[in-house]
Amino acid sequence: MAQLSNRQTADYLAYNESPMTIRALSAVLVLTTVVVALRFWVRMYLKIRLGWEDWFMAIALPLAWAIFAIATYCILYGGFGRHLETVMSMDPNGQIFQRGLYGKWIGEIVYISLITTIKLSALIMYYRIFPTRVVKSGVAVLGVITEAWFISSTLLFILQCIPIQKAWVITSLPGKCIDRWIIFLWNTVFNIVTGVAFLGLPMYEVYHLRIKIGDKIGIAVIFLLGGLVIIFSVIKLKASVDIVSGRVDGTDPVEINRLNIWSIVEPAVGMVSASIPPLRPLIPMLGRAFGISSSKLDRSSQNKGNRRSIVTIGGSGPSGRSRSFLRTARSGTETITSYEEGSFERLPDAEFGSQNELHTIRPKATSSKPY
Repeated sequence: MAQLSNRQTADYLAYNESPMTIRALSAVLVLTTVVVALRFWVRMYLKIRLGWEDWFMAIALPLAWAIFAIATYCILYGGFGRHLETVMSMDPNGQIFQRGLYGKWIGEIVYISLITTIKLSALIMYYRIFPTRVVKSGVAVLGVITEAWFISSTLLFILQCIPIQKAWVITSLPGKCIDRWIIFLWNTVFNIVTGVAFLGLPMYEVYHLRIKIGDKIGIAVIFLLGGLVIIFSVIKLKASVDIVSGRVDGTDPVEINRLNIWSIVEPAVGMVSASIPPLRPLIPMLGRAFGISSSKLDRSSQNKGNRRSIVTIGGSGPSGRSRSFLRTARSGTETITSYEEGSFERLPDAEFGSQNELHTIRPKATSSKPY
């Protein structure tokens, strides 16, 4: 009796990772929704006007759920998560697998819109938190690059095949196609490179803050959480390279499904990371709720009593201003008042050499002047 190949064994044909995929992605999307919802709850609790970064995040959330819905459709009705031999045995005409490829084609376009929305939200947040010349220039450059990538990638995915339907029709159809996995590889590399640039932009300003090293590390950690996106992008890059190099079969619905998983987890982590800085005021609020008392929380309570001074990271001031900092010129310095973190003081050029450096100092409880 001839020995069965690995692709003909009962275990291989019965393999199905669909239920596990749906459960895992559901948990990721629920967690992402909770974090984004907390972001808006903090805004409403502190009576802070929503900024453009918040509205972009509000757009990103339904886009993330749309990708999840498309991925679920591909799993339930397109055979994703099962091996190709199993899917074709269920439908020799290939209509099941073709539905999955069509769903994936739509999901790729939604993915590009989602990534662009998250990046724009982060850029606007950086612009509000650090309104310096360096950050303004960096935001402008990265914004143009992101928009250019959005337009080019959208057109590339839509027109990857001529005629367009050849991208998902598995039967013989006259026309030409660009290797879709090369496109995936390019997009993943772009996300990694721009992700590093996105991390470097706030880190430059944090490095120049004149505060205690412990406080500086704490602020840096908040922004470095965005590095988690790069980690998942690298994982996705490896999966793409494995397919392009032929180490795994790019036509196998199992491998396509695994790549789809990272395409959902990657932007979800980006949304969570971009929502962490606006959640900074939640820490002292939780501390008071659990009866934790510290001098910092006491100062927070005093600041909360003065609603005119309440400003949070990444938001708009309660007075209706579009910037997240309230500025007053005072004796050659520029004071920027921020809720929970005390005041940021811009030292004059003669003292420090650059008017674009922000330095944090603690305010007195009895005076609004920083010392």
